[in-house]
Formats: sequence, structure tokens, C-alpha cells
Amino acid sequence: MDPTQSLPPGNAPGLSYNSLQTGTVIAFAVTYGVCSFFLLLRYIQAFTLVKKFEPDLFILTLSYGAALVYFITMVKCKSSSTFPPGKDRR
Repeated sequence: MDPTQSLPPGNAPGLSYNSLQTGTVIAFAVTYGVCSFFLLLRYIQAFTLVKKFEPDLFILTLSYGAALVYFITMVKCKSSSTFPPGKDRR
């Protein structure tokens, strides 16, 4: 069975995100941009003022990376290729 046949009217096969998912992506992009700016400031502060790499900066960088991996995984799980329309998601 072709997965595009089970789409509701008005939905194109290539456009699998609804408004809530689009809003989530936009909100994450904005907040991640702000986070990137402040992490950059923290790196500048560590290497220009303190002149050493402290453990908290390592932990912040790990958290930053983990948040990005989580978001990419979430977007992949919501894509239509992972869960084709009309299929049971359990």
C-alpha cells in the first residue's frame, strides 16, 4: 500500500510536519541560538579572563551536545519515514 494514499486531504507527502511540530522546531532553534551565544561567551571568559579550561565548561559543553543529539533524534522519530501515515506507532 502506498503511504501517500492514507494522508488526509490537503497534506502533501513531503510536508509531514504539523503546526505544533513546526513550532517546536522554531522554538528549539531560537533557544539553541541563545544557548550557543552564552556558551561562546563562557568560552571567551574561560580563555581570556581565567586562562584555563575549568570542569564546569566541560559539563556545559557535554550538555549542549546532548541537547542537540536529543533534538535531532526527536525530529527523526517524528518524520514520516520513521512512522508512515496510517501505521500503528506502538
